[in-house]
Amino acid sequence: MKTILYACHSEEDTVGTDILSEKQLLELIDYLATGLPAIYELRSENGFVLSMGIGRPFGCAQYVHQNWNPPYLVATTAEARQRGGGEVDFIYWDELTPMPMRRCVPLELIKKVAVHFLNTGERSDTVEWESI
Repeated sequence: MKTILYACHSEEDTVGTDILSEKQLLELIDYLATGLPAIYELRSENGFVLSMGIGRPFGCAQYVHQNWNPPYLVATTAEARQRGGGEVDFIYWDELTPMPMRRCVPLELIKKVAVHFLNTGERSDTVEWESI
């Protein structure tokens, strides 16, 4: 299944990066996590998008159809929901976008969600999905 990674920064990324293997995806996530926390999109040829906030030690994920119609599903875990208040800021289109801590999970979980999406175009059961 063809999957392309797009950066969601100050200029629209119309080309993206073809993701050809799990290894390439994981190396890219590790590299992106060394910079400022930011949002990236994995788009699958099946019509779905996995938006990922990549930062350290937390990331976030949203699963939605490319037409951006509901439902909007965001990744969470029981631990994340118990973490309480606070937010993590991710850069999205040149602006800081706050993500509640209850919707932030360890980056290692984001990697697992991303690999599953790469292989299937579907959302992973590694995390729970909350409709927003």
